[in-house]
Amino acid sequence: MKRWLTPENSPGDLTVMRAISLPADEQWLALVGGALSELANPDNYEQYGSVTPDECSEFFMLVLSEFYGV
Repeated sequence: MKRWLTPENSPGDLTVMRAISLPADEQWLALVGGALSELANPDNYEQYGSVTPDECSEFFMLVLSEFYGV
């Protein structure tokens, strides 16, 4: 299984918001949520930069929480 490489820099405090358009359908929201869940799994990363797989996972867990409005 190929893994994603971790970035050189931590996400920091600066954020960028991007609007996306999704169909108003629970199945489409579930697909996006599932994709974000995969990004939140530390086993999907291979450390390349200074950010660890766990740090990448923690960041995307926050993104996933925001996506679901938790």
